[in-house]
This record gives sequence, structure tokens and C-alpha cells, in this order.
Amino acid sequence: MNADPWANPRFQLWSVSSEPPKNTPLVEYGKANDKRFTIRVLHGGFFTDNTGKWYEKTKVHFISFVNIDLLNMEMLGRFSKSLGYTTMGNWYHMPTEEHYGLSMIPILNDDCLGTFKMIVRAHQFREIEHLYVENRPVYVPINFPHF
Repeated sequence: MNADPWANPRFQLWSVSSEPPKNTPLVEYGKANDKRFTIRVLHGGFFTDNTGKWYEKTKVHFISFVNIDLLNMEMLGRFSKSLGYTTMGNWYHMPTEEHYGLSMIPILNDDCLGTFKMIVRAHQFREIEHLYVENRPVYVPINFPHF
């Protein structure tokens, strides 16, 4: 039986570290990069409503060598497991231009993740992108695009 070894690989193509990358993304991934980037994940905490949104009790990890073509909700679940959680949790990103610092957009499905991926592409893979995770039960209304 010749099973395709790429169908379900036993290795991960990305890495997790509590230390930021030593190089800029351009140096880390090379000049011709058009698909890989680093995510700075803030996790282990929760959002508060103190004069805007604040994220309390934060742990920070960097997930490097993320391939944008492979990034989907299943991969976010794998990221959560690599950070030590048993559930995926609630992932959020902050728009960088129009609402900077004012709102967090939940990543509820692959369509929501598409907006984050557009931001990564707009940055031309040269930025360290930020995602936030809440692993405690939280109610996010479906009919609100951001909070």
C-alpha cells in the first residue's frame, strides 16, 4: 500500500518559541519570501473593558515559519495544542489601520481567517503579526463583526 506521506505528515513545518526571532522576517525567511511569516501569540489571559480593550495576564510566544497557504482553523487548533491547551480557544486579530487599538475581530471560521491573511499579505510578510487567544469560556455574539 503506497500511502501519500504528505497527506498526514508527522512533523510540523512551523516552530514555537518564547523568544522573538533573532532576525527581521526578511532575513529570517529570505528575500524571495512570499508565503511564510511569524505570529506573535498573546495567550493565557483574557480581555477586559477597562477604558477600551486590554488583555490581562499575558503569556507571549512566537510561531515562526507559518505558511499562509496552509493557515486554517485546524492549524490554529494545532497552535493551541503546541502552547499547552487542550481546546482551541477563541482567537482574535486587531485590524491595523481602520480600527487600530479599538476593536478585536474574532476568528470564528476560515472566512474570518481570510481577513487576517489579507492583512499579512498587505504587510508583504515583513511584519510579525499579532493574534490573541482566550481559553476561558467567553460569549462572542455572531452578529457583531468585532467588539
